Amino acid sequence: MNKYLIKLANHLDKKGLHKEADYVDWIIKNADQYKETIVSNEKMKCINLFTGLQFAAAQKNMEKYKKSRDEIIELKENGVQVKEILEDFNKKLAGAYYFAKNNANEKRIEEKFEISGKDAISKINKMIEHCSK
Repeated sequence: MNKYLIKLANHLDKKGLHKEADYVDWIIKNADQYKETIVSNEKMKCINLFTGLQFAAAQKNMEKYKKSRDEIIELKENGVQVKEILEDFNKKLAGAYYFAKNNANEKRIEEKFEISGKDAISKINKMIEHCSK
């Protein structure tokens, strides 16, 4: 993207539009600052959503749990920097996590969700840890 902005700034300079070219230069110079802010906001949202997920599981509130789960999936699909962190997050993993946190039978969790409750808890805890970095 910067490559195209640099071309635009050079083109504007050649046309004598120095004020506009300076503005594009300013955008180029400050882009990294805004990128860091976006990353920080996404990671904070990731942490908040996982906190909601954990809280809903502890309360055994399936409706709130599903809402948090769906918001995490949406962040995974639309996020820029957390996409990689949330790569393995899906409804099966979330389901196994919920039932494991509520002491469901481990064998039934594996049969239904194709992952053990212990592994689901471990994976989600790792995702939370990565969002915190």
